[in-house]
Formats: sequence, structure tokens, C-alpha cells
Amino acid sequence: MKNQNFYFGRQSMLVLILSLLSTFHCFSQVEFQKFPTHNQIFQRDEKDEAVIPITGTVNTALRGKLTLKIWQEESLYTESEINLTGQTQISFTPKIKAGEHNYYVKVYFNDNEVKKADRVVAGDIYLFYGQSNALGYSGINEYRPLRSVYLRYFVMYNFDNKESEWLVPFETSQWPGTGLLPLELERMLYEKHKYPIGVVVGAVGGADIATLNNRNASNPTDVRTDYGKLLTQVNASGIKDQIKYLIFRHGESDATFYGLSETYPHQFTKLLTYLKTDIPHIKKIYNFQTNILNTHNTKAGFLREFQRNSENVSSIITNISTVGTKGYDGLHYHTEGYQQTAFELSRILGKEVYGIKESAEIYSPDLKKTYWENNQLVLEFDENMQMKYPKDTTINNHVWRMKDFIYIDGKSGLVSSGSGVGNKIYLNTIAKGSFVSYLPSSYGNTSPLSFYEGTHFTNSLGMRAFSFDNVNIKNNPIEVSPHLGPLTLYIDSTTKCIGTQGEVHYTTYEDVSDVVFKVQLSDENGSFTTSKIIGEGKTSPITVGFSEDIKAGNNYKIRLIVDNKTNEMTTNSFAVQIKPSVTISTETPQINEGSAGILHLKFTGLAPFDFRLSDSSVHRATKNELDLIVKPLATTTYSVLEVRNVCGNGKVEGAAKIDVKKIILVNEPGNSQLIKVYPNPASDYFMINTHNKVLTVFRLFDINGRLIEEAQFYEQQKISTKKLDKGVYFYKIGSGEIINSGKIVIQ
Repeated sequence: MKNQNFYFGRQSMLVLILSLLSTFHCFSQVEFQKFPTHNQIFQRDEKDEAVIPITGTVNTALRGKLTLKIWQEESLYTESEINLTGQTQISFTPKIKAGEHNYYVKVYFNDNEVKKADRVVAGDIYLFYGQSNALGYSGINEYRPLRSVYLRYFVMYNFDNKESEWLVPFETSQWPGTGLLPLELERMLYEKHKYPIGVVVGAVGGADIATLNNRNASNPTDVRTDYGKLLTQVNASGIKDQIKYLIFRHGESDATFYGLSETYPHQFTKLLTYLKTDIPHIKKIYNFQTNILNTHNTKAGFLREFQRNSENVSSIITNISTVGTKGYDGLHYHTEGYQQTAFELSRILGKEVYGIKESAEIYSPDLKKTYWENNQLVLEFDENMQMKYPKDTTINNHVWRMKDFIYIDGKSGLVSSGSGVGNKIYLNTIAKGSFVSYLPSSYGNTSPLSFYEGTHFTNSLGMRAFSFDNVNIKNNPIEVSPHLGPLTLYIDSTTKCIGTQGEVHYTTYEDVSDVVFKVQLSDENGSFTTSKIIGEGKTSPITVGFSEDIKAGNNYKIRLIVDNKTNEMTTNSFAVQIKPSVTISTETPQINEGSAGILHLKFTGLAPFDFRLSDSSVHRATKNELDLIVKPLATTTYSVLEVRNVCGNGKVEGAAKIDVKKIILVNEPGNSQLIKVYPNPASDYFMINTHNKVLTVFRLFDINGRLIEEAQFYEQQKISTKKLDKGVYFYKIGSGEIINSGKIVIQ
């Protein structure tokens, strides 16, 4: 009986080994390109389903059956199989139902499991990008996430080797790369709508928008850029082609500095274009208007005004105001502030993503018209808003009055009081003007810390109105008329070269695509009194040309005109320059052998200049005149073969001849032809051969008579020249009674 049991034991072991070998053999011959990971979430579609893409490469010699099985919790949900008959590619496209279900995905080869993924779900995924307020680290260390397996977030541990995974928040004590705002938003959405929620966070604290849109065109996923890291995360998460919703919170860095504020519209438009290209299925972007910072920048209001109008740049954008958010400290927010933002955003998502019926007042009130009625200035907001003018409020012994932060033609103190009626705010004023702003560009100080804690226009749900900056007071909706010019206007600040082309970028409302804009160039001082048209077009960018009749200058500007009408919007200043030219001469027409000569070069155009001389040497001049030291070994005529600056290759003129007067040495008495110094000229070394077995003393001197090298030897010696400068040197050799002197050229 024992022998029989031993026999069956060995037989079972053999079966097990064969099974493992079969599984290993399949592993080595089936490579999956797409397969879900543990805890992965997939984006549901309009039918509340999600596709799980599974693709792979198979060795053509592999024969057998690949079976895909998916369980919903503990029940088999779907099953499909592929018979391997020599094909090289395999794919499965199973669908799973969205909702509170965990799915378990397994692939078998001949009934042996070869790959699996546990707790896969279908729901909604939100991608976060921007700065630190898109994260919200306040209170993150004390945060306790909802204990639900239907909340997921993606973490990237290493961008170089793509080490990453989907995690369940309550199952870990840390949230690398994920902040309070994403975690609170997914909690609120799940509790309200009962769909699994996943977040992918690519936000970068402190990054300006030019950093966030720094895209390597030849390799968009280049992890040396923040934009490349975002795309790397998206690709590694396995849901690049499924992402529909982007939450973008940004602007603090750019609102801090003058130049960045003014170029923000152009940089934002670039980022939008890149995102639509690289994440092509984005359906909605939720864009936050920046709060009032306590850094002094008078152009911060301009940036916020663009953010308010960004819905008109693209119809996929929904804007949200942040002014008046709780827990503000002048830059970031306490925990309650990020929770408030998550709640207010969750209501908008409930309406736009989940189809919940909500009041129009869940949105931030946006100014649509402003006009005068007698001495009252009327601010008209979106329809169905019930606007409220705030009462004076005392905070920390400081009285905040709304009227102090409404500016007419840039001046405070012209509003005496106000009231809200329906979707309008009526302002009583003591003087009229042409432009109105609501809330300051900046307020307070970083040290000692102070910031805007004042009142705001709100609607009946407490949503604060967007701040607005220098809005034209008129009786029409405040939009950019085709006859008044674009919403934003930009040309890059690099030097433009005469004879070349450039691009003028603008953003405008989507309903002016048939308008032809003409591009008007100022004079070299930025004045449009004398100007010329250099291009026209219907879409951004417009290609423009800088013709030969344009003067060189550093303060050119551009504006757009339609039907000979324009507004006051102009681009930043930029330079227009010519191709270079150079003339060469010399201040030392004759020198002694071994001495230095001076070439004088005079350039026209914009420095720096790169040029090549007739002796093949290459140089750079950082100014328009340069004295260049040369050491010719013989009479030489120098000329410039090529000169180049930012505008390309230019003209060369002139020649400079330097005569070299040779130094003739007379040997001392007793010299012998037995002493040889060779090669001469020398490059790396030269040899001394005396054919004399007595002690020889060798000394080498420079042109000024300074001792450079000394050696003692018998018969023969090798002298290295690697540490010597090029030029003429003199030597003296004493070998017994023989004394010899001469010169040697090092080249």
C-alpha cells in the first residue's frame, strides 16, 4: 500500500511539474502590451460600460487555447477564448458594467493561469494639472480617506523606469503626488453618485505655465519636462485614450510677475493645443480663476481677466472662481478651503457629468454687461443669478467695504453704495468713467503676512463672482467685437530678422472665424503714427513678413485692425534686426617674428557674431567692435571668410596684411654641425642629437628671453612641447666644447 501511494504521489508531482512548465513556456511566448493592473479603474461610457483593452504578441510556434475569464465579485461575468494557430497578435475587448462592482480579470493558457488583475472597476477618472493648489497638501498628513474600495488614485514612483500603480486610498498611509483636493473630490462624487472614482495628479508646485507647457515636439513624454511627466503618468495609468475630464488650477506663479502675467494668454492657448493633441478625448476642462495674491503685480488682474474669459477660447472649458474661498492665507488654503473647492466643483460635475438637476447658481456669477443708467453703473451677470451686494464686514478689527474695491478708470472711492436686484448689481457713483474693475490686482504683503479678506459679490448659493479687470462700460455684452480686435494678442519676444517671417498669435471668441485681421507694425519706437501692414489672416497664428524696407530697432509692436478700426491692444515689444556685416583691418602692419599682431573687426547688426578667419580659426564677438590678437609665424594676409548672427550669414569686407620680420641668429664660435634639433617646426615634441657622449646642457627661452625649459643629457634627448604655447622660441646648447644656439617654431 505504501508503494502504491508513493507511485501516485510521484505521478501527481509529475503532473504539477508539467503544468508549471507549460505555464512558464506560455509566459515566455506571450507578451501583453495592454493588460489591466491591480486596482485599475476604466472610464465608463454613456451606456455605463467600460472596455478593458487587452492586446499581446504571441510566438507563431505556440499552439493551444488562450482563455479570458472575468469575475464580477465571485460570479463569472464573461468568458472568451482564442485558439492559437500560428497568429502573432491577440486581443480581447471585454466590457464591464460601471458601478459598485469589483472585477477580477484572468487569462489562461490551456487552463493554466498566466496573467491576472484584481479589483478592476469602471467609473469616472479625473486628471489634475496645474500648481500646488491643484493638489492641496494642507492637512494631508492627518487626512483619513473614506474606507471604500471604489476610490482609486494613480501614483508614479519612478518616472525613468515607469514604476507605478493604482491604489486604494484608505489602504495606504501616504498619498505621494496626490493632495487633499483630489481625494476629497473623489469622496464626494462617490458618496453622491455611487460610481467608482479615480484620480491622476500631474500638478507641479510653483511651476509657471511656460514650464507646464514645455513640450518636446520630438518626444512629448520626455520626463525631463513637467509636461512630459504628465503624459508619462497618463500613459502608464493605462487610460490615456479614456480620459475625458481635466481639472486645471493654475496662475499663482504667473500672476506674481509682470512679464509672465502678460504672456499667460498665449501660453495657456499653447497648453490647450498640446493637451488636445496628446490626450485627444478630453471632453471638459474645469479651469479655476486665481485668487487675489499678496505680491504686488498690477498685471495680475489682466491674467485673471483672461482666465474669466477662457470659456470663450474653447467651448470645452468651464470656469470656477476662487475668490472668497475659506481658509485662504494669501497663496494656499487650510483644509476647509480645499474641502469647499471640492464641494463646489462636485456640484458642477454632478450637473455636467452625472446629469443631476441643479440650479444655475452652482456656477460662479460672470459679468455679461456693464452700462450707465443715469448716475448708476449697472453690472449685469448671467441670467438666473440672484445677485447680492455685501454689507460692510469687520474682520480682525479691519472694516472691509465692497465700494472700496470697485475701480472706475482705475480709481477707488467713486462708488458710494450698491444693491443687488435679480441678476444685476446697481452701483451708486459720484463720477462716471469708461472702464470698471472689481477687486484689486493684488493686495497685502508677504511679510508681515496680510492678504485680502474682504467682501465679494455673491449669488443666493454663496458662489462668489469672478473678479474682472478694466472692462469697457457700454450697452452691449462685454465681448471682444470683431471690429475692436482680439481677446489676446502675442508675438514671441525673440529678435525678428529682416527678410524673414514670424507668427502673430491671438485668441478670440469662437464666432468670429470669418473675420480677416490685418497685422499692423509700428515704427522702431513703438508708435503707430507711421506704420505698415505686414500680414493678414482669419485664424491664429497669422504669418507676417519683415521686408527689406523695415529699419532695425528694438521697440517694435504689433496690433490687429479690422475695417480700419482697432482697439488699444498691442503686443509686447520686440526687436527687428538685419543680417550682419564685418570689415577687417590691422593696427600692427609689421611685427617682429614671435610678437603679437592685432586685427580690428567692426560689425553691423545684432551681437553676438560668430566668424571664421582665413587661417581657419573660429571666434565670437559679443560687441560690435573687436580687437583680436594673432601671432603669425610668417607674413600673413587675414580676411573674414564667414560671419553669422541670429539673422544668418552676412557680408564680409576688407583684408589685413601683417608683415613678419624674421629674427636671424648668428652661431657662437665653436659651433658644430654635429648638433641636430628636429623637427622644426615642431608640434608635440622635438629631438636633440649631439652625437657626443659628454654631458650636454639644453636651455629653451621665449621671445622675451625668459627661461622656459632646461635639460641635461648625453647624446640624445626628447623635449615635449605639449605644454608650450604656439610661437617662436630660442635655444642654447652646450655639449663639451661645442656651443650652439638657434630658434625653433612650435605650432
